[in-house]
Amino acid sequence: MNMKSLAAALALCTSTAFGQSMSILQPTEGTVLTPGENTTVQLSVTNSNTGFYQVGLAITLADCGEGECQPATETMGRLLYTGGYAPTQVGPHIYQNFTVTVPDYATGWNNSLLQVAHFYILGASSIPVLEFKNVSVSTSGSS
Repeated sequence: MNMKSLAAALALCTSTAFGQSMSILQPTEGTVLTPGENTTVQLSVTNSNTGFYQVGLAITLADCGEGECQPATETMGRLLYTGGYAPTQVGPHIYQNFTVTVPDYATGWNNSLLQVAHFYILGASSIPVLEFKNVSVSTSGSS
């Protein structure tokens, strides 16, 4: 097992063991995005009693062509956002919305992934965790 795979496996085990997880609420699976227009990416995290310190995240869009996309642990798509993540609790939900612009060149990407890399520090031991999430989307127009 290479170092990247080992680090990804450890992060997954750590975040699962402590009940921390981020999810993509919007866009949903199968959403058709429009190149040149803004779309909302809504990210949610679970509530926890364990110390959970947000560091940041990246949101990307990857064109998978006719095949499968490579795992985000190996390579991510075209960068749409990078920066802080400061979700807010609204009722029982903890989330933050990001407005990103779908690139004009993404026209007709019928097999794509909206990907998120989320980095945080966990607990009193300050364990660094990097988790990846994605949702299958496509873009309108013909390529």
